[in-house]
This record gives sequence, C-alpha cells and structure tokens, in this order.
Amino acid sequence: MIGQDRLVNKLKSYSIATLPHSILLLGEIGCGKHTLVNELGKYFDVDVIDISESITLETLDDISNRPFPTFYIVDNSLITERHQNIILKSLEEPSSTVYIFVLSTTKNTLLDTIINRCVSYEFDAYTRDELMRFLKDSSDCVLDVCTTPGQVLSMQVGDFESLKNLCNTIVTKIDKANYANTLTIANKINFKDEYDKYDINIFFNVLLLTIRDILSKSFDTQYVSMYNYVMSFKKRLKDSRLNKELFMENFLTELWEFVR
Repeated sequence: MIGQDRLVNKLKSYSIATLPHSILLLGEIGCGKHTLVNELGKYFDVDVIDISESITLETLDDISNRPFPTFYIVDNSLITERHQNIILKSLEEPSSTVYIFVLSTTKNTLLDTIINRCVSYEFDAYTRDELMRFLKDSSDCVLDVCTTPGQVLSMQVGDFESLKNLCNTIVTKIDKANYANTLTIANKINFKDEYDKYDINIFFNVLLLTIRDILSKSFDTQYVSMYNYVMSFKKRLKDSRLNKELFMENFLTELWEFVR
C-alpha cells in the first residue's frame, strides 16, 4: 500500500499465530482500511469476509466454528450500538480461528468496551506526493482538497471544475437564491454509491477553499463568518453514524438562513 509502510510492516511482522484477534483500524474515509485488510488476507493466506451487514448472534456462532483462520471485517459506519454489543463476546473470547478487524474513522462512535478489547492502529496522513501517484486524468489541483486515495480516485470520475463552479455559486449567490433552489444542491452529493455525484467531504473541502480564495483577494468579515460556519459543519462529518442526506439538507437550510 502506498504511503502506509509503517502500518503495513507492523502488521506483517506478526505470524498468524501471534496476530491479535481483535484489531481496530482508524483512518479517514478512503484511506484504504478495506484494502489493507484484503492485502493482509493475501499475505497470511486466509479468507476475508465482511460481516458488517449480517451481524447476529447466529452469525457469530457460525464463524466461531469455522475450522480455519479467517479475517472478518466490521465496518463501524454500517453498524449500530446494538451490533457493537453483539460482537463484544467475540472480541472478549475470540475463537482461535477468528480475527476481527473493526474499521472506523474515529474512536468517538465506538463503545469503550470495543476499544478496550482491540489493538488499535491508525493510518498515517498521506503526503501530497503519495496522493499524486493515484492521479490519472485529473489536474493536480485535486490534491488541494483530497486527503486520501479514495477521495482522489473519486475525482477521476467527477468533474472537479464543475464542483468548483458550484461552490463558487453557493458562496457568492446563495444570499440571492430562493430556498427551493438551494435545497436542490443536495441532489448533487453522493449518499448511496452514486459515482456520478460528489463526495460530501470533498464538497466541503472545495467550499472552504473557495471561501479562502475570495478572502485572499479581498478581506470581508461576511466571508470570515461564512468560513467559520461551514467549518463547524465539516467537523461534524467525522461522526460515521451521521445521516449525511439529512445533514446536508440541514446544512443548506441553515446556511441559506445564516447569510440573510
């Protein structure tokens, strides 16, 4: 994996006999958590199964009886607190063949009992040069707003220039737009693997970049207030359990009201 030599080397320094049975991988969306588990599966020659959407007591009983080592992915963005409680027993008393990888963007949305039973590893931040290696058909200005390989790759399909134009329109004209038109902006954001739409994290990064560009040319306290306001919403995106569609509608509604 590009840019994660420290983490990869640490995990590959184990043998299958010494590898922790409960591992927590922390990193931004698109940093490569799933990719890393699959790479480790190939390295240790074991199957990798994502059970995030099928966590039941019956499922955990079944996997505990599997006769050979298997890696199981639990994506925290797809589970509830009830599911976390269900997997606790497997984390506390793991079968010798069960290795559970909990993937999350932050510890804040995990139960303390989950965190305490896992060995935690965090992804390193990617440098611009490392992200450059994921560029295919986009300008390197994409790297001004993308922080993970997944984000960079998503912009190969999307139109970066059109996103910049959209954000410029929002910043400079939302105070003149009607409410109904403002809400239609949410239709351009990817909520359900719609790859022809914009990643919500990149949208906020471009929106903030647009405001900074305007401020660099002409300082205006109105844009300073708008920047701080948008930043306060962006920080809330770290919550992996956020209903992003509802969040986006609330953001647009409150921004529309804020500029008036």
